[in-house]
Amino acid sequence: QLKHLITPPTVVLLGAPNTGKSTLMNALTKQDTSIVHHLPGATRDAVGARINCGGLVIDLYDLPGFRESDDPIEQRAITLAKTIAGEAVLTILITDSEHEWLETTRHSIAVATKSDIQSRGDADICVSAQTGEYMEELALAVRDAIIPPNVFQSERPWFFYYPIDE
Repeated sequence: QLKHLITPPTVVLLGAPNTGKSTLMNALTKQDTSIVHHLPGATRDAVGARINCGGLVIDLYDLPGFRESDDPIEQRAITLAKTIAGEAVLTILITDSEHEWLETTRHSIAVATKSDIQSRGDADICVSAQTGEYMEELALAVRDAIIPPNVFQSERPWFFYYPIDE
């Protein structure tokens, strides 16, 4: 767990197309990192940024929605995105009131977006990237899912051990 204080962990935004992943990415990075469009499929490649998430530096990726496509370039991007998702320490599952949750066996937080329009009762946290509602709480939830609060807030010295490759 403490190794994530030295080496930023990979965290991915994963959800169906048009559920607000790119808008959430832009809100978390506080800049226009991802292209946002009302038509599904605007994100055609993995977009990454290194951000401070509640005091923990992470590598955050906005992934294209996993869907079937006849476009070989989009299919290659989805394959690459699945590889990144498979290596992530944490998955932020994204949906809105109009879509269902994607299934995953990965360590995840369920985040309902667009809470300024309509909220969901089956999410770990509901946020609005448009208004900023609960964005700080999301950052802390991500941090706490990777490094438990009792470890992160401990005043005891942190000891790091990395085995030497032979």
